[in-house]
Amino acid sequence: MVTLIIILHVLVGIILLLLILLQMGRGASLSALVGGSSESPLAGPGGDIFLKKITVILSIIFAVTSLSLSLFYRGERSLLERVPAPMSAPAPPPVSE
Repeated sequence: MVTLIIILHVLVGIILLLLILLQMGRGASLSALVGGSSESPLAGPGGDIFLKKITVILSIIFAVTSLSLSLFYRGERSLLERVPAPMSAPAPPPVSE
């Protein structure tokens, strides 16, 4: 179950990143990078609304998976707590004057 949530979380994060890059300015967008033109279905006014809705939905899914993963791992020790403490060096001998 947790593995499925982690996979979903990573996939949604990658898709969300690509969608945000698609929504950047017209000349600097990812759609221009992959050969998109003004005739593409995502370039019109309806395409902007569609991309924004998908981005909101994926953002909500990303937030829900983040919260569910944090709740699942709430009781476990953190990675820093699992690492053993370093051995302390022996005290130097006293300096005689």
